[in-house]
Amino acid sequence: MCCLLFGVAGAMGLAQFKCVLEQFLFMRFGQQAHRAVRVAGFTAGVDEGTAAKIRRAEPRPERVKQREQAFAAAVDSFHFAAQPVHPAFIAALQGRDHQLVFIGEVAVNTLARDASGFHQKVHAGGGDAVAIDQLLGDVEDNVAGFIASNVVHVAHSRTIVLHGQWAFSYEATRPEQPHGVSSGPLRIRPIASPMPSFFKRSLLPKLRGFPLTPDALDVLSGADAYRRCLLEKISQATRRIYIVALYLQQDEAGQEIYDALHAAKAARPELDIVVVVDWLRAQRGLIGAGKQPGNSAWYQAMTQSHASEVPVYGVPVQTRELFGVLHLKGFVIDDSVLYSGASLNNVYLHKFDKYRFDRYHLIHSKPLADSMQHLVEHGLVASKAVHRLDLPNPPTTRSLRNDIGDLRSRLKHATYDTTAGQLPNGHLSVSPLLGVGKNNPLSRVILELIASAQQQLTICTPYFNLPLAVTREINRALARGVKIDIIVGDKTANDFYIPPSEPFKVIAALPYLYEISLRRFAKRHQPMIDSGQLNLHLWRDGDNTYHLKGMWIDQRYTLLTGNNLNPRAFRLDLENALLIDDPQGQWLETRRTELEQIFQHTTRIDGYAQLQTLVDYPPAVGKFLRRVSRVRIERLLYRIL
Repeated sequence: MCCLLFGVAGAMGLAQFKCVLEQFLFMRFGQQAHRAVRVAGFTAGVDEGTAAKIRRAEPRPERVKQREQAFAAAVDSFHFAAQPVHPAFIAALQGRDHQLVFIGEVAVNTLARDASGFHQKVHAGGGDAVAIDQLLGDVEDNVAGFIASNVVHVAHSRTIVLHGQWAFSYEATRPEQPHGVSSGPLRIRPIASPMPSFFKRSLLPKLRGFPLTPDALDVLSGADAYRRCLLEKISQATRRIYIVALYLQQDEAGQEIYDALHAAKAARPELDIVVVVDWLRAQRGLIGAGKQPGNSAWYQAMTQSHASEVPVYGVPVQTRELFGVLHLKGFVIDDSVLYSGASLNNVYLHKFDKYRFDRYHLIHSKPLADSMQHLVEHGLVASKAVHRLDLPNPPTTRSLRNDIGDLRSRLKHATYDTTAGQLPNGHLSVSPLLGVGKNNPLSRVILELIASAQQQLTICTPYFNLPLAVTREINRALARGVKIDIIVGDKTANDFYIPPSEPFKVIAALPYLYEISLRRFAKRHQPMIDSGQLNLHLWRDGDNTYHLKGMWIDQRYTLLTGNNLNPRAFRLDLENALLIDDPQGQWLETRRTELEQIFQHTTRIDGYAQLQTLVDYPPAVGKFLRRVSRVRIERLLYRIL
């Protein structure tokens, strides 16, 4: 539990402090002011009636007066040094005028391993300042900005005191209310740091990237162009081809790619060709298609029927597919990287009428290609857990259990080799990122990117099932005034969707689960949708499907990734990404063109009521989802699907 006590000197404006207090209560605790009242020690000076008013208070215009009276009573109960938590803090509590003091008391198990890591020094205006970290990060964002200079911290104590001059500014977006307190949102801006301080070891400033020129970054126009580019690059390769995908499917498009690899190897025997796919996915058939031998049988038949050799390696990220797969993206061909979230089959490559919409980028960078090849060659293929699937009699997964555990442990600490790169230096660059397991570097960078947004944030995900940490950062971004666009596929554009006219299969319930999640999110954020600050877009283009993922942050960062921004991607699967840093705006026009193409087939959701509910779903789907709800496994499903 987190306990916060506020102290103010008499010269601080009461009306302004009421604004700060109101903002903190309703933003920090999700419009549940009573939670703040219970834990903050306010009740010592607040009678039961006032406390009840605060508990009932909601940010609606008709309750403004009631809310203001309740907060005024709460503020009146504060005495600057009336209840010191620890004798060591008495001096800190006896501050000067215009001083705002925060005392944060938290359970020991919530502190960082190194207690000094709970806050960090930053340089602001020529002098040291303290940026409140971790649990107190919201205070810095929503209430205090930066608090200049002094920190008191008793060793092995649960309490941290931060004190200094009141250094924040606020702007109200609505007219003053009768009592001089604005009901509009406060916008607190940090004085010096462009990043919120609640990341105690920020990764963004430390990411090494490979320099790029704007013409080294190409965005391909669609799935068909992506397939043609891949085939052209394979035919022209002279040194290396490293294909990494979730799967290479046995169908017409997959056959075309596999034949092209064998042709390239036959023409240039010295060519280094490696194909890497997920071990478990390659040894099963399509979901819902009954018992099938899987793609591995096809790989073996291809090797036996060709004089040339194109090895296909299976990487087991876990012993069961449900708990983690190889979800890496990116094809290394000579000194270029062809990056997309797409796997290799008819729909992803738009071989016939239907396509699955994704993002497609061609990056010309030898250091990036070297780094990505090095990870595949030394971090994956060299592992004892990794075996060829194109040879007869591959070992069983059970026999590899220990080796798979060792591989996953190593992957949790693995990174792309960026020693040839540079720290951020104000120029266009690309940084490769890798992540698997809880709190991995890729997930942390995604959160930091959202937290760094100041004006605009665009997010794409095919499966709307955001991790809690992502939702929190989105809420914080909305609170500081960031405009956010989230683009998801309509449920009929989901690759698991089955029309009601066809027989029901359990897998067909997934698109409806994602829509339920989206509807809940929209309902919670309806005021932001009404104001236009939050925009939810549904993508649909006929019978085609949607598979986009990635982020655009302000006018600087662009994230290319296969990460679906869901709990599974954040904890179970092996994921990667390429972060493009464009501080000078050299790549903005190409970036804008890609976004325009993505928005082309989208429709904005004006309200949560536009989305269907359980009663609108086909009877078989509704029956299954009710059963899931009754046995309370819905939350588990959201975490693993």
